[in-house]
Amino acid sequence: MDALRSGFSIGLVCAGLALATSGGKVELPKGRAADAAEKIGPDVRPASLPALAADAWKAPETWARFAALLSAEAPATAPDPQKRAELAVLAMAQSRWDDAWARFAECASSPPALAALLPRFLPGAPASDAALPDGVVLRPALPPHATSPESIPRGAIERRAMRVEGVRVGAATLALRVSVEGEGVEIDVEHQGGGDAKLQIAIPPDPQYAFADEYVDWFRQEQRGVPHEVVVHAGDEPHTLYARFEPRRPEWPSLVPEKLPAQLDRGTLWLDPGADTSDRLLLEAVAQALANGPLKIPTRIRGPRAPRDEELGVRIDLSDAAARSRKLAWIAGAVEERALARAR
Repeated sequence: MDALRSGFSIGLVCAGLALATSGGKVELPKGRAADAAEKIGPDVRPASLPALAADAWKAPETWARFAALLSAEAPATAPDPQKRAELAVLAMAQSRWDDAWARFAECASSPPALAALLPRFLPGAPASDAALPDGVVLRPALPPHATSPESIPRGAIERRAMRVEGVRVGAATLALRVSVEGEGVEIDVEHQGGGDAKLQIAIPPDPQYAFADEYVDWFRQEQRGVPHEVVVHAGDEPHTLYARFEPRRPEWPSLVPEKLPAQLDRGTLWLDPGADTSDRLLLEAVAQALANGPLKIPTRIRGPRAPRDEELGVRIDLSDAAARSRKLAWIAGAVEERALARAR
């Protein structure tokens, strides 16, 4: 991991924001997201945003809605904050943090949309006037980059952090800090007032790296990729959740090309699930979304015995069920970036 220590490093910049759910303040790295968040005043009421199930992207209707949103926004001369906010929610559900923060910044003309989104990034729950219930599950995002994500070389890590104060959980008032460090992701939970609280926190995954181990107060957890329970008492030292990076073999290109590959001009995008047919309905919805979306990418599902001469175009290997959701998220992100490039 020594090579990772040579990545980018920035400090924490306080944006001085009133958080609609708690009356606390949020600190974000200086950049477009922080600039947009400064528009949230203390009296702004959050807009209404759709609620998504944890496995929303496994439902065919999610892909249809995604295509409809992109088709509406691609030709727009200015972003529609409500649609961009919905795209941000969809991106968060796939752990596409950079896309989600980009859509957040594009909602700058609508403080209500920003106020509805910000608590979903941090502390990781929908906006609400009431205290979060004891035992709540929080799913924070990774902090936004201070520099353009495209300018960061593959394998380098930009150290960055975000913090929120005044989060009310049950009888307690808490502060949460989420940071990307040289070797992993860290979440610190600090008791600021009130009584005790119990909560569960999911450590946000990084698109480039897997997690080798996850810890709560430096005790290794048996399960990874699940929310971990934290019990906070008055007078406690800050509690720490930590996930250590593990390099992952590159599974897709690091940059989206400026133009669609030439193979798609007269060919097809083939989704190849191999012998696994369990996600057939989902992949059919993905293919339809890509074909009907703003880019009009002809997409088909490759059968297990399809002859090679029928495969003119680009083939995406989805035969590894464990990596399938990540690859589908990359497809969604690449399509979203290309579709919205002209409408920013």
